[in-house]
Amino acid sequence: MKYVIFLIDHGMTPYKDIWDINLPGTYILQALAIHSIGASAVAWRLFDFALCFVIVVSMIYISVPVHWLAGFAAGSVFFLLHVRDGLMQSGQRDLMMTSLLFAGTALSFRCLRTGTIRYGTFAGICFGLAAIVKPTAVPIALLFGAVTGWRLRRTGKSVAYTVLSAVGFFLPAAASAIYLWRHAALRAFINLWPLIEYHNALGRLPFKELLFTPVASILYVACLLALPSIVTSSWLRTSEGKVISGSLLLSCGSYWWQGKGFLYHRYPAAAFLLLLIGIAVAESLTTLKPRWVRITSWLAVADLVLFVAPVSVVAVSKYEWRNNDFQVSLTRELRSLGAADGDTQCLDTFAGCLAALDEIGIRQSSGLLYDCYLFSEPQRPATLLYREHFWSGFRASPPRLLVMTDNDCFSHELSFDRLKRWGLFADYVDHNYIEILQYTPSRPIVWWRHPQQPYSYRIYLRRTEER
Repeated sequence: MKYVIFLIDHGMTPYKDIWDINLPGTYILQALAIHSIGASAVAWRLFDFALCFVIVVSMIYISVPVHWLAGFAAGSVFFLLHVRDGLMQSGQRDLMMTSLLFAGTALSFRCLRTGTIRYGTFAGICFGLAAIVKPTAVPIALLFGAVTGWRLRRTGKSVAYTVLSAVGFFLPAAASAIYLWRHAALRAFINLWPLIEYHNALGRLPFKELLFTPVASILYVACLLALPSIVTSSWLRTSEGKVISGSLLLSCGSYWWQGKGFLYHRYPAAAFLLLLIGIAVAESLTTLKPRWVRITSWLAVADLVLFVAPVSVVAVSKYEWRNNDFQVSLTRELRSLGAADGDTQCLDTFAGCLAALDEIGIRQSSGLLYDCYLFSEPQRPATLLYREHFWSGFRASPPRLLVMTDNDCFSHELSFDRLKRWGLFADYVDHNYIEILQYTPSRPIVWWRHPQQPYSYRIYLRRTEER
């Protein structure tokens, strides 16, 4: 998604010129990162680490009433699990949202512990920004707002806190709406919602396959061993413990509601669960609890330290982070073909075509980021409108170069055959373009625990430009 910020910096407007289903909060955070530390691969890793750092620091503050090490341990395990998930999960929206939710949580607890309501504004901003990264953050934000406001009623500051936190919560959305309105893109954003709904319906899994997967399977033993500590925890009976438990349940509900089972969809649930385990276990080890509870707590710690951590580190050590043959080859070929601003169109979802254009530093011929909706079946009114929008621009100004990958959205099969699902476009390409190159990297992609077959690409040249 870094390429979207590149397009915005070069005069294009989200939703009006750039057809993307991501919400404004994603662009805000990425733009802040890119304009602060750059857009290189190293900078992107730093951005990813910064998000995890915010989560760890927030967990430490949240756990201070029991023991700060509980938050540090929970955050460290979360970081290991995130890195274990692989390179493709770096800087994901759900990681951004989780980072903001935990920052908002820490600031809300700061309000409760000190009675200083000005922190409510900053907590509201964090929750509000999380909500315009992904709306699944809204229920958690409302839970924290309600509990914090209720707790402050005894001090007479409940109304003031509610007003300040509400102002903070709506500020990011209001700023985004004003930006879109000034760039005549607000209506385009509203018209995009049917496509977002269509996207949410794609690639859904049966509920029985999702029931136990909000938690990584590597944590099952630790969860069972920590269960006695959780059940007997006095901290969980406090308002802070209850709101963390409620956030965990809402995060699991969000994971099930999204229905896709993506690794990054479980980040909020994983973070709240690890924090809950960390605090409950720390309480068992630092207070008088039955011997069997203390034993299971130590066993949970041993499992995390002696199994989860080393297994995660070993898995990460096997990843081939520098294997980027697809992008390197495509970048080289496009440069040799003289690809320039506005003369190249990608038909891809996430194989890496846009990353190659980003590397070269050129704008695509259209604002199409994913071909997911062009070739998905069955077509709906929202996707037909998407097709029409793309087709009218493509016919009016055909790009010189057309790059198609075999990445078929929400399919495990690698194939170029999706072009046939849109006969009109397939005929146009057949009559007006000639395939000049097809390339498949020789090495598998080892960016996470399961090596996968590398993506291929084809480059088509417009016949009037045929060499």
